[in-house]
Amino acid sequence: EYQRMVSKSQNFYTTSSEGSSPRVDSNFIAAKKKHAYKYLEYLPDRKAEGRSRHLQSLLEDLSSTQHGSKLRSNSVERMQSSVPSLFAQSEHETDALITKSFSPLRDSHPEGHSPIFTEQLMHELSIVKSIVQEMSELEELAAGDNPDSSETGSLKNTLYKQFKEGLSIFTRLDRVNSIDDVDKVSMLLFANFIGPSIMAKTVVDTMLKIQTTQGDSPSMSKGMVEVQNALDSIMLQKEKLEPGAWIEAGFETEKQIRQNFKEKSRKQLDLVLKNWFGGVPSQLLEQNWQGADGTDSPGSSLRAFLIDQERMLKMAGNAIEIAMSSCKLKVGDSMKPLFSHRLVIKGQYKKIGKIEMNSASRWAVDAGQLNVADAHLQPMLCLPRLWDSDLEGGYLATRTPLMRTKRDDQLEMIQLNRRDMYRVYAGLNALSQTPWQINHYAWNLINEIWRMGGNFSTIPPADDSPLAALEARDVDEQEYQNMASGLHSQRASFRLLMDSALPYVERRRFFLPHNLDFRGRAYPVPGILHHMGADTNRSILKYAYAKPLTNAGVTWLKIHIANLFGHTKATYLERVSWADNMMDRFFRWEHDPLGTIDEWGEADEPLQAMCAIKELVDAYNSGDPASFMSALPVHIDGSCNGLQHYAALGRDLTGGVQVNLLGLNRPADPYMGVANVVKARLEFEASQGSPEAQLILPLISRKVVKQTVMTSVYGVTAEGAREQIKNRFHELGDSSIEGNIDAVSGYLMERVMEALDELFSGARETMKWLGDVAELITSHSEESMSWQTPLGLPVVQPYRRVSSFNVSTAYQSVKFHDTSAQTAINRKKQASAFPPNYIHSIDSSHMLLCAARAHHSGIAFAGVHDSY
Repeated sequence: EYQRMVSKSQNFYTTSSEGSSPRVDSNFIAAKKKHAYKYLEYLPDRKAEGRSRHLQSLLEDLSSTQHGSKLRSNSVERMQSSVPSLFAQSEHETDALITKSFSPLRDSHPEGHSPIFTEQLMHELSIVKSIVQEMSELEELAAGDNPDSSETGSLKNTLYKQFKEGLSIFTRLDRVNSIDDVDKVSMLLFANFIGPSIMAKTVVDTMLKIQTTQGDSPSMSKGMVEVQNALDSIMLQKEKLEPGAWIEAGFETEKQIRQNFKEKSRKQLDLVLKNWFGGVPSQLLEQNWQGADGTDSPGSSLRAFLIDQERMLKMAGNAIEIAMSSCKLKVGDSMKPLFSHRLVIKGQYKKIGKIEMNSASRWAVDAGQLNVADAHLQPMLCLPRLWDSDLEGGYLATRTPLMRTKRDDQLEMIQLNRRDMYRVYAGLNALSQTPWQINHYAWNLINEIWRMGGNFSTIPPADDSPLAALEARDVDEQEYQNMASGLHSQRASFRLLMDSALPYVERRRFFLPHNLDFRGRAYPVPGILHHMGADTNRSILKYAYAKPLTNAGVTWLKIHIANLFGHTKATYLERVSWADNMMDRFFRWEHDPLGTIDEWGEADEPLQAMCAIKELVDAYNSGDPASFMSALPVHIDGSCNGLQHYAALGRDLTGGVQVNLLGLNRPADPYMGVANVVKARLEFEASQGSPEAQLILPLISRKVVKQTVMTSVYGVTAEGAREQIKNRFHELGDSSIEGNIDAVSGYLMERVMEALDELFSGARETMKWLGDVAELITSHSEESMSWQTPLGLPVVQPYRRVSSFNVSTAYQSVKFHDTSAQTAINRKKQASAFPPNYIHSIDSSHMLLCAARAHHSGIAFAGVHDSY
């Protein structure tokens, strides 16, 4: 690819006048870079031999596209011949071998080492190098998918086989009697296209996974959407097919079906296929997927079908039906269905269909005998693909969208602005290229606590002892069921995290590709193993590459520990002094963490705190703390970041003091400030005889008001604020307000809002002004509120009137919202959501800029919105 760029120098360089420096033609670069990314990320279920063959085939493909470039072909031949030997090379030897293979390309440049070429080429080589290095040691990551590896694998593979058998029965086309058999044909077409094994694994894994994400059983609509999304993600890989390949795939898929058809049924099949293709929206066919001669083709119809939301949801419903009827576990001497369907009455008229796991299945998940880890979109073992103006990045073989939105209007604006969003790409690439590693100390500690029964920090109870306590209190059935469902959800989520992390425990490093939500906030694409979770998630991750701690690092590690114990409002010197005074305890805790768990368990984030204590103790035990090699992340959090942005936007001096924008010696505490104002007001009202004030005055604390203060800048409603305070009162468990909790929650909500108006008047005025502007705009326009962030990213609010459609399944009719329909805007939602969304887009810009600057300075960086 490099050689082709050199040979086409007349296209590569343009000059504005004689003697001026050359300028890169960005269009030419963009077109050519696509060829350089035909590598693959290592999905957990691919074996090393397959990866080796795939790399060789990719190199052959690259060779065949060079149009006779002898230099490039020779280089590819050297790479091909060296692939088997690369497995036995050390890291240094591998680096040298790959660099040597490509050196003719670099050295052939007439001016030597061109910075433009070198930077791009070195990035390409780093991707190849990291892939090849992993080949020599990468085992089957998804151990649960290997039937011989464990009981877990045997159970899951049994379920996959059962689903495939159910799929075969469902799609039997010995007879086609009615137009209803379109469902069978469409399912068979899809299953043949992506492969029955892949479909079985995708559907069963997804249905197991959604059982862990909710305290209650998921609804039928939730299940259908999740299964549809999972099947869509598989199709994203197929999206890379050229139009001609789609047509060929369509014909091949039909051909497979017809081969299994009896002669007498051919005419009926033709009728169904015609109806199936004929039902594809004509506007889809007219866009991109016509045959070479301009006529519609089965291949183009197949692709059009696969992006039709209603049809895909219907297929997802059919897939769930197959899973419910076929997937079974052995319980005693009989086989019990893994999933079942139940209708729940909600309100006077509404019925909700629920997908439930039987008790034996829940036990298997809770006990770790049936893992629920998803092999799709896991952390990457090689460097993620860089985001650029092609709007392609992240995974190498799986297409990843830059933005998590289905609104065409925002995607169109991004297409128009894509060349001006270089600072967005820089921030995302910095986040994506941060190398991670499993913290072995945390991993072992968490597993030991789980074996001891759990129920610590964010580790759930390993058994049902909390339910026994409820039974002793003789609670009502609904409260008992809520607790049982919640325990199952917590345990399954914990198992999901640990199952997802297990394949990476012995890896040197892995990466978390990132993309954006519609406001520009960055999120890791892998949905389970990442740093945005709670105490357990964050404690098991550390950076992959250690650096000398230095004296400043020792100080910051002590500050970090103090913060994790809740001392965030002391001065830095006071926090360091606190840590110094605790060193004797730190050494004792580190020596016997399980025996002293009740002591260090008092920390706000105990697992992270213990990991930091371990790091500090190890540094001192090394004899030279400043030279100790550390890879532990240290967190720096914003002080109510939404209020910080409002204070900065409005140049609000009073508010800026409250949220630490002015660099005062002692950090201010905005939550405690609000609590103090509320307390003073309640003391006055209690003295005037207010029964509500007298009742709740002893309960006022920072914790009670914190969530309401934090969410006030993001548009929390009065009802939402009242519920937040009510939940805090429930957590306190004070019997004195038990009978009046609704009344006193509403009373306190009003006092908190008054205190916010007093302390943060500037922020409240700015928020109101933004809301008024949005209301004015939306009252005179049918367009959504839209703006550009400081980094050039277009933001379009997605709130429109709901357009619905029904999908009938064997169990029920399910109503869905059509997110792609261009319906009228929801004026009220557009206006009320604008202030918080605008602030989110500002804080995301700030974080991306910080990420890019840190990466440029050689600092490992990860962000959770306003926590760095």
